Amino acid sequence: MTGGARQPVSGSAEWEVERQRDLRRLDFLYADRRHELERICNLTCELLNAPVASINLVDQATVRFLSASMGLETRPREGAFSDRVILQDAVIDTAELSDDPAFVGQLGPLQACLGAPIALRPGLNLGGLCVGSVEPRVFSDADRANLRAMADLAVDQIRLYLATEDSKSREALMAQASSLAHIGAWELDVAADSLTFSAQAYRIVGLEPGEPVAAATLIRMLGGDDRDRLRGALDQLAQAGEAFDFETELTTAQEQTCWVRLMGRAETREGRVIRAYGAIQDVTARKSADEQIHHLAHHDGLTGLPNRALFNQKLAAALEDAKANHTKVAVVLADFDHFKMINDTKGHAAGDRLLQVSADRFREVLGRNGSAARLGGDEFAVLITRFDTSDAIIALCERLAEALQEPIPFGAEMIAASASLGVAVFPDDHDEPSELLKNADIALYLAKSARRGRPAYFMPKLREQFEERVSLVRDVRRGIAEGEFQLHYQPICTVEGGRDARVAGFEALMRWHHPTKGLLSPAAFAVAFEEVDLACQLGDVSLLQVIDRITRWRKERLDFGYISLNVNQAQIASGGFFAQVAEEVRSGVIPADKLVIEVTESVYLSSNPERVSAQLGELHDLGVRIALDDFGTGYASLTHLKQFPIDVLKVDRSFIQRIGVDPDNTAITMAVINLGKALGMDVVAEGVESREQSALLSLCGCHHMQGYYYAKALTADAVAGFIRDTEAAADRVSPRKPKAIGWPG
Repeated sequence: MTGGARQPVSGSAEWEVERQRDLRRLDFLYADRRHELERICNLTCELLNAPVASINLVDQATVRFLSASMGLETRPREGAFSDRVILQDAVIDTAELSDDPAFVGQLGPLQACLGAPIALRPGLNLGGLCVGSVEPRVFSDADRANLRAMADLAVDQIRLYLATEDSKSREALMAQASSLAHIGAWELDVAADSLTFSAQAYRIVGLEPGEPVAAATLIRMLGGDDRDRLRGALDQLAQAGEAFDFETELTTAQEQTCWVRLMGRAETREGRVIRAYGAIQDVTARKSADEQIHHLAHHDGLTGLPNRALFNQKLAAALEDAKANHTKVAVVLADFDHFKMINDTKGHAAGDRLLQVSADRFREVLGRNGSAARLGGDEFAVLITRFDTSDAIIALCERLAEALQEPIPFGAEMIAASASLGVAVFPDDHDEPSELLKNADIALYLAKSARRGRPAYFMPKLREQFEERVSLVRDVRRGIAEGEFQLHYQPICTVEGGRDARVAGFEALMRWHHPTKGLLSPAAFAVAFEEVDLACQLGDVSLLQVIDRITRWRKERLDFGYISLNVNQAQIASGGFFAQVAEEVRSGVIPADKLVIEVTESVYLSSNPERVSAQLGELHDLGVRIALDDFGTGYASLTHLKQFPIDVLKVDRSFIQRIGVDPDNTAITMAVINLGKALGMDVVAEGVESREQSALLSLCGCHHMQGYYYAKALTADAVAGFIRDTEAAADRVSPRKPKAIGWPG
């Protein structure tokens, strides 16, 4: 125990634990110091005129002997003389133990023994220096004093060795730490202008250990500016004791470049520097790691281009430079057209390849005239500098667009892609970074909506249009939350000639009951369907209202036929629409023959047509009919009509408007009607507005029509009245006959 700590009682469990802790430090005695300690034992024999002497350590269960003259290495601790020696601090004689029955007979051939305890800490005896006599003997006080002195000598030897080993361990640890930390020490002899280096310091600068080193030698290893810095720092350290600490590049004696940290301190006495010393640390690995971390924090991992954070820094700096030099800066935002389709059809490896090659093309085209950054996904930003005219900027943007359109090899195939670019120019379009980016984004929106694959340039009127769009989107969100979007229902009629029309069903059409603008058709809020989340929300509103309306009209026993529901592409892409409809049909909430799903050709040309076809097929198998809306206005082919589940073709109103007037329109309409009938599909003509159009369509074999000639879209409350009036009118024109509800066979 040390300091003022409580001393454990000899023989107690706590005392034994403390003893064993100290004993573990002395394992080396049997190897490293055996001979030195045996000499002490021999000297003790001579001094006390005894035949044997031994330094004995008392372990937990045994006694270990360090004297070969004993003829033993160990013996059991129980009953041993040394076990009695460690229990007290005074020298003990076997005569004192003659009355102890447990000790009698434990000395073997020895007739008398004298023992002095050995301890590194007072009260914690680890063993003893013992002498023995083969003849009966009474030890004198002088014998006791001499044995005590020899025991103290043995303890001094042990402590000396421990101190030496501790010092070596500390030095080895320091050397290992210095090596691991790549740090060495130096000391400056101010008078001789020479440095004393540690071994690690020599290794750092690439010199042979022991080679003389002058301060000038170290200074020459630095770069030009830092040479003066170190020279001044050493002068200030030697003269005024001013410490220094800085990092610099150093060229070693082997002409290798590394980064080092140089530190200097001074020891002063009475205001005078008496010693200057310090450290040199190789920080190359840390600098490299810092640079890598900085690079990763400011660059895109896939393309190696700057990221958004670094681009914003570059943009701010470029604008400051342009303001000072009266030059122009262009901000270009680029977005790849149909990038998701490439990922979905060819895999993400193809998408990554497109981005990587495009990044190289940005670098190649821009050269010294600008830099590109990847903002995320397939979005890139370009900073164009060093130009004085807008014409030069336009020419460079055109070259960028052309370069990005070149096909990219990918395995055995080619990736064909294009990018839309939105361009805003400083100072023409704005002088603030955030506003320039916003204007470039507005121009990009124009490029993607009007002229994909080419640059579009910001114009002030675009800002107004964009802000109107943002305002409209915000208003649509509010309107959805307030329940202002309601379905109206336009009749789809079965016509057998003239005006003997009967109701076959209704197409559900969204209307916005705007609090200030009145009733609005989808054309007024079409932009909302370009926002995926809004398109899905409006779709959900439509589906829920259709389900509710079918349920109500069936309870009211209203003979409405069916409801045809338009589904937008965002709903289909979300994946939940088909599952919800299938669940409603399977559960019996709505009969399958009461619902028709209308999709446009773009759905079949989506990025994953196989999945869409499978989902529509599942509904078709449940009895839900599938209608293809606006047929003939898009890019659907005859292959799609055969490949996908389609029950109904809806002829677009653009063909119907001039039927009977324009021969081409008439021919196309007749061809679509005949095609549908040949494929076993029903055909519905949209946009019928006159008796003549209705009659001609009937003659062409189309007996399902909708349009203003029959009725505009009705509120839900007006549907029942319309059905009654239509049926009554039909009955007046021709005798009552079974009414065809749904599509006639």
